[in-house]
This record gives sequence, C-alpha cells and structure tokens, in this order.
Amino acid sequence: MTPGIKPDMKEVRSSLEKISSLNVEIQLLRIQQGGEIDSILSPEQKDTLRKERDMFFEKLQRRHGSRNE
Repeated sequence: MTPGIKPDMKEVRSSLEKISSLNVEIQLLRIQQGGEIDSILSPEQKDTLRKERDMFFEKLQRRHGSRNE
C-alpha cells in the first residue's frame, strides 16, 4: 500500500469476494476430480497412489515443517 493513499474498500471487498468464490470452485473441482479418479483406478492403483502421496507429503513436511509445529 502506498502511504497517504487509501484504497477503495468496496473495490477491495469485491476483489476478495471474487477470489474467494474462485477458491471455492477450485476446491469443489478437486473433490469431484478425486471421486472420478477413485472410480477409475483399481485397488492396487489406489494403493500405489496413496503411498506416493504419503511420500510426497512426508518430504514436503521435512522441507517446510509441519503445520502443527
């Protein structure tokens, strides 16, 4: 923010609401995608995917730390 210049809070609110709405849509699409993937994969493929995701998130936590810390 530039000193001495006040933002138009109505514009700011509108922009934030648009961003929020888009984030909701993204999350809904991720959930839908997960269901579609789940319906296609075999039990063995699901197990492999689960293990790969676990390894990914473990590696991510080692790099950036846990949110619970």
